[in-house]
Amino acid sequence: MCCFFSPVDKESVVWALSRLEPQPRVVDKSQLAAQFPELRREALELGHMFEEPFRTLVEATDPKTAFVLPARDKKPFAHGESLAGVVFIGDANHAVSPFAGNGANIALKDGWDLADAICREASLEAAVSAYDKISVSRADRTLKVSHQRIVMGHCTGAKYALLRGGPVRLEQNGRAVYIVRLPEASVRNTPTGNSLRRQCSGETSRGFGESCRQSGPHYVVCR
Repeated sequence: MCCFFSPVDKESVVWALSRLEPQPRVVDKSQLAAQFPELRREALELGHMFEEPFRTLVEATDPKTAFVLPARDKKPFAHGESLAGVVFIGDANHAVSPFAGNGANIALKDGWDLADAICREASLEAAVSAYDKISVSRADRTLKVSHQRIVMGHCTGAKYALLRGGPVRLEQNGRAVYIVRLPEASVRNTPTGNSLRRQCSGETSRGFGESCRQSGPHYVVCR
């Protein structure tokens, strides 16, 4: 579950609540006003773990402003000979979900870069090719960041804690096990390792340096 809100002015905010679903929800936009009480109830139920001002915001929402959006995205594409004379920019080429937080920005950049390429290049074909080299890679990066934000915003439990720095304390065969995210590949005899040893010292009688091992490029497990 992920919750977002942002001030609009001194008296209003925009808020959103999202969750992962196996299939996109079918939305009848013409019935949203009539469905608002149920949508509000669902939002309060799904977000029951959030502290104030979440409940106050939901209950004060203007029904006319409410909507449901199945968030999707679309990978960018380069223009080939079959699209000669037509150029797709912005969402027409690479739609991004609200989690990207960058859709309008890259659409404006597309327009600028296409105009710049048309002014610089000798032909429309050359201009579109130059535009594609900039636009497609930029949109790919935006989609990658968007997907990372979706994972981070909706993760729970140990994964939630690890993405935010840990450490995570688990039980394994009656012993305390810590999973810690680190910037270094190894923690033996390093300042980071010494710091983690102090964190673990209250829970285990064994020395950290004798009981830690690398677990992937950024994680260690200490017992």
